[in-house]
This record gives sequence, structure tokens and C-alpha cells, in this order.
Amino acid sequence: MIRAECRLAFLLILVPGILATYVEVSPSYLSIGAGEKTQLTCTLSNTGYPFMSWYRQRSNGALELLFTSAAQGSVSNYTSDSYTARRPSNTLFSLELNKPSPSQSAVYFCSCKDTGLREAYFGTGTKLVVLEHDVQAPTVTLLRPSRREVAEKKRATVVCLITRFYPENIEIQWVLNDEKLQAKDPRVQSDPEPVSEDGNKTFSITTRLQLEAYEWAMSANVMCNVLHYQKGEEAKSYQDKIDVREVPCGISNEQKMLSMGTGILTYLVLICKSILYAVIASVLAMKAKTSHSKRFD
Repeated sequence: MIRAECRLAFLLILVPGILATYVEVSPSYLSIGAGEKTQLTCTLSNTGYPFMSWYRQRSNGALELLFTSAAQGSVSNYTSDSYTARRPSNTLFSLELNKPSPSQSAVYFCSCKDTGLREAYFGTGTKLVVLEHDVQAPTVTLLRPSRREVAEKKRATVVCLITRFYPENIEIQWVLNDEKLQAKDPRVQSDPEPVSEDGNKTFSITTRLQLEAYEWAMSANVMCNVLHYQKGEEAKSYQDKIDVREVPCGISNEQKMLSMGTGILTYLVLICKSILYAVIASVLAMKAKTSHSKRFD
């Protein structure tokens, strides 16, 4: 029964659109020292799904069921690790790490469901890191798109390199023309997870913002902002910003605007010419038809 529930939960986590707002876990990111007792909180907003569960998902691993609760004061334990779960009310289900160790670094999910149904709804989870090494602030570097890409492919890819940071708890924000882009903006593509090549002492990740060549040319600035959760649930901000002052041909912003105005004017002239040619052709056709009719009268 438990294994079946875990498999079901794992599938629900991976399939987009199953996450619901019925449960909310806080905080979203948390970095703590080893042995530093801490608590995660799951809040239930839809009491029609009172059966709640806590799960743990380690890096590249399957979901592990930790606790379940059918109602206030009722908790069933499915783990031998140093956790404690409490259900002080029908809408609150807390998970306490009594003596956190690096092995407990994971993403912790909370779910809810109707006791008579198998379908479960999950919150977004808490990414918890129990620190093993000294904190390292990220280095953020923005790379401009290549002129060849803009000229030949008519698109501009801005690359943001985020390197040499620890812990791996980060949140990436792209800002275009001083406006923050949505997390699921289709123009943003990021690596699935930070990667490490030095025994998890530091991590790196790459994210990309892909714009149409025209959109890039008319932009004022682009910024890559990184929120790094170094200790606790508060984040420090690191960023790199570039001003978009040229297009691949070396044209200035003033020339861009002039070129755009000239292009619009040229387009209008062509439209007017087309209309004029159409009128002339119509007149000539009418004259030819009249002349043809008179000839055979």
C-alpha cells in the first residue's frame, strides 16, 4: 500500500498541472547548519482533502514517504530518521528536523487528498540544504548574443553564467527593460539543476534568454539577477547587467529609430504606389473595354 502510494505521488510530482494550491509549504528555500533544529510547515487551504502526507526527495531519487495524518492529532510515522511530525490543527501539518545532517538535504513535499480517493495534490515543496562546506557567493556573468546569430538566425540568445556558489539553493530572475520576467516565460531556458565538479563544494548553472533579433535591437537593458539562500530562508542578491546599445551592424539606438522610421515610410510609399497602379490599371481596362464595344457596335 505504501509503495503504491509513493509511486502514485512520484508520478503526480512529475506531471505538470497536478500541483495545486490546496497545500502550501514554507519556506521555499532553506539552508541550515548541521545539527541546527528546524521546522517546515504545511498549510491546508481546502479542508475537503484532510488526509496529509510528508515526503522527501533526495537529488535524483524517488519520493520517500515520511509521515501521514488523517486528522488533527493523528500522525503515522514511516521513517526511522530523526524527524518529528505534528498535526496541531486540521489545517497545519509540521515537519521537524531534530538533528539535521547533510544526508537529509533534499526537497520536502507535502500533499493532501480525500481519505476516500487515491488522487493526491502537492505543494511546490521546500528545498533544504544542510551545510557541509563554507558558503561561497555566486559569480554572475552575462554574455551578449553573437552578431552572427542575430544576422543569420534573426534571434539573440543572452547567456547568464552563474558559477562557484555554495549552497546550491538559488533562484534565477531575468529582467528585461527593467521589468521582471515571469518564472515560466517561454523565452527563458535554464539547466534543470546546478552541477558540481569538485565534490559538491561549489556549484554552477547556466540560463539563457532568447529574443527575436528585432526585440533585442530595441531593448534598453537586460539583467540576470540571482537570489542565493546562504543561511536560513533569507537570500542575498547578485546580478550582472548589460546595456543594449548596438545591433550586429554597429548601428546606434538613434540610427535604429531612424531606420525604423525610414522603413515605415518606405512601406507606406509602396502601399500608395500599389493603390495608384491599381487605379491606373482599372482606368485603362475601362477605356479598352469601351473602345472594344464601340468598334463592334
